[in-house]
Amino acid sequence: MTPFKSAPTEPIKTKEIPRRLKLGATVALIGRANVGKSSLFNRLLGRSQAIVSAESGTTRDRNTASLSWRGINFWLMDTGGLDPTKDDAAGQASLREAKRAIQEAQVIIFVIDNQTGLTAADRIFSRLLRQKRSRTVLAINKVDHPSQRTDFNPAVLGLPEVILVSAKNGTGTGDLLDAITSKLSPAPQPAASPLSLGLSLLGRTNVGKSSIFNKLLGEERSIVLSTPHTTRDKQHDYLEHEGVMIELIDTAGIRRQLSGAPLIEQQSVRQSLAALQQTDVALLVLDGAGDLSWQDQRLGGLVAEAGCGALILVNKADLVKQTDRSVKVRQVARWLPMLAWADLLWISAKSGENINLIIPRARAVAQARQLQLTHQDTEKFMAWLKRTKTTAHLPLISLEQTSTKPPRFRLLAKTKERLPAAIGDWVARELRRRFKFNGSPLRVTIQGVRKI
Repeated sequence: MTPFKSAPTEPIKTKEIPRRLKLGATVALIGRANVGKSSLFNRLLGRSQAIVSAESGTTRDRNTASLSWRGINFWLMDTGGLDPTKDDAAGQASLREAKRAIQEAQVIIFVIDNQTGLTAADRIFSRLLRQKRSRTVLAINKVDHPSQRTDFNPAVLGLPEVILVSAKNGTGTGDLLDAITSKLSPAPQPAASPLSLGLSLLGRTNVGKSSIFNKLLGEERSIVLSTPHTTRDKQHDYLEHEGVMIELIDTAGIRRQLSGAPLIEQQSVRQSLAALQQTDVALLVLDGAGDLSWQDQRLGGLVAEAGCGALILVNKADLVKQTDRSVKVRQVARWLPMLAWADLLWISAKSGENINLIIPRARAVAQARQLQLTHQDTEKFMAWLKRTKTTAHLPLISLEQTSTKPPRFRLLAKTKERLPAAIGDWVARELRRRFKFNGSPLRVTIQGVRKI
């Protein structure tokens, strides 16, 4: 197989284009920075999805996850901390995202810090909720013990329902969930469709992952700035394509070794790498207009080791002439030999070139990753191995596919000695060449047996 064969650019036969899944009932956590929204988000979910840090402005984008309470299903949304004193690009972008969340949400959880009490900023942000007061719950966080209750009157905010909670120890979270569901439809909401495919955008900083994420969703869902490491939390959103629910994850970029990075960046990078273990297909984004780096190479190795499928997206195609693209492909082949089995697709988040092909190609990769060959297929392939020049002299006995996701094969040979691993690699390449395993890792192990 020719390494880094470009993915076909003709449209796959499809009845519809991918579209963002309508989430239904949404509950948004709103509040100024460092009141504990992300900690409360994690506590309500029962897992650590949002990065928590004492640094102001840790959360920037909206972070969404599904939740069910007393038979009612809804989407919980964490938002960036609002700080009226910040007029930098990141702060203003977070404010815009929070305002959008307020407009979209059916229920607002306005979070206030019990330890600091009401602040001028809290009063400013309560005015943003004026039109949704009847659907807003005031959550006073960090009441870790009843004796710690700060003496202030939340009624000045004009919110009728107040819940005391502790994201630290979980106190009051049940009452908060009851308050949330009481404001939603009393009839049970339908659960989200079963997740069929998980895709993660992976790459170093400023290669355009968040721009691609937004383009696929058809809206400005993830904050895009020119400064490195804008995305911190991995961003989850959902698409639907021909009845298939797709989870799309935008991860933080990797730009340096973790030992020298700030703590928040270390947490973000670890989140990005952990996403590989939970994804079906990694969308590895490269900068088509720049040189490759050791970060690209490292990520390529991690993708290969993870066992997920892979599709290489070379972004910024609008900046690269058609005549120069073959040079870039050769460069990718030199830097990422461990992903020679992956297809490569030129795209442009700016112009939209080939963006509509990403989801269909990723679905094809996912199908290859779960391909199960028939017994007849493996028997015919084994017969060919016994005839072909490379392996005809070897004491091969049989070939069996042992698993999928990724496909794994066991090649039995009648020998006491260990056969070279290169034989297994060669057999894997031949399997890929004859069957539709493009974009999926493929493992072949050789097992020697003394007796048949």
